[in-house]
Amino acid sequence: MNKCQDCHVKNGVEPPFNATNLTNPMHRAAANCTLCHGGDTPIALHVLRKSSGVPYVKDIILVPRKSYEGDNISISVLAVAGWDASITNIEYFIDTAGEGGSGRNLTFGKEFSDGQVREAFADMDTSRLKGGTHIVYVHARDSKDRWGDVLPAPFVINKKIDALYLFRHWELVFLVAGVLILIYLFRKSGK
Repeated sequence: MNKCQDCHVKNGVEPPFNATNLTNPMHRAAANCTLCHGGDTPIALHVLRKSSGVPYVKDIILVPRKSYEGDNISISVLAVAGWDASITNIEYFIDTAGEGGSGRNLTFGKEFSDGQVREAFADMDTSRLKGGTHIVYVHARDSKDRWGDVLPAPFVINKKIDALYLFRHWELVFLVAGVLILIYLFRKSGK
């Protein structure tokens, strides 16, 4: 766990540290300070990652990133709200980002720090997408009714190849087979 509590909750509010007292239960119970604060060094931890206070999407995971027309793609998202707020909605758009509240909602998973950090999941339907590269845009709303900026993530849809495609063109199959037989016979007779 973190050692932030040593200075900001227990001992550090007095000289020589004069650290800000963070005894609010939601803040002091945080298991991972680096979601909102900088890296894992004492100096980096004192830098806020997002100072605007609006919610933001930290991670988007797409499985698989390359798929075939009509196959679902699983999307997993981690969103973080600003201080003293919680995530209330996470939604996504495919290829064109829309206004807050007009996308497809993700289903909430685990929550951390009383909802300030939330996981969410969905299966994206790709049946209406043509082959090529597409972009999923994701954003989150917090309990203060603020929508954050969208975070894009690319994925690729490949065209499905029908297994019976070759058999629709019997002439081509017979032509290739005939040419291969003739090559075999000429090589055999040339020995």
